[in-house]
Amino acid sequence: MTRAAPSCLTRAAFYNQVALVYDQVYSLSRDYTLCQAAWLARTCNKGPLLDLGCGTGRMWDALRKLNIGMLTGLDCAGSMLKLAKKSHSKARLVQGDAAQGLPFKDGSFETVISLHSTLIHVTCWDDLGRMSGEVFRVLKPGGIFVAELPHPACFEENPDWQEAKEGMYYRSVEDGLTELKIDTPVSLKTRVRIIQLSELSKFFKKFPILEVHPGFKGGMFDPDKGDLMVVCARK
Repeated sequence: MTRAAPSCLTRAAFYNQVALVYDQVYSLSRDYTLCQAAWLARTCNKGPLLDLGCGTGRMWDALRKLNIGMLTGLDCAGSMLKLAKKSHSKARLVQGDAAQGLPFKDGSFETVISLHSTLIHVTCWDDLGRMSGEVFRVLKPGGIFVAELPHPACFEENPDWQEAKEGMYYRSVEDGLTELKIDTPVSLKTRVRIIQLSELSKFFKKFPILEVHPGFKGGMFDPDKGDLMVVCARK
């Protein structure tokens, strides 16, 4: 099992510390958020929806306007959920680690989403496999799992620090992992796993139908270049 180096934060500790500046560091335009929500409304089944790694719940206003269904948010960081609760006082919010099991009954949801590259913070393949199995379990028959991930082409293997965007840097480290550094008022580091195209079938192995999209604006997916890959798996 791969463990975070002592100088790096676990995903819960990382998000608890970055919570207050999360929406600034990972800022998204309103147009992009609406584009995400519209794509999900076209693609996903109507009915109960689980948002894995919901963070501050910044997608929820757009999703509610499109009447996708009842929303449930799960996040491992209590600080994130406190911020989400301020903006969405009536939301169903659950603190938990999806890699250790989901506290929901079989077939509870029509759709499970994991947006904003949340899955890269699960660095152990055993944990990823357990999470995938749990998502499969809580989906209804015919349910859909949508995962937004960075395109692997965005992260070249290099042991030296590279700038991903302003205030965010990355470098390759051991065990196929990538170290991520964010310059908030205090510099924070964590380790992530960039899922390669060849590894998608391993993660989604229980799902009989798998599609890969180049984002939320349509078009054909290019395996050699791009910013995002949006994986849509149907149970």
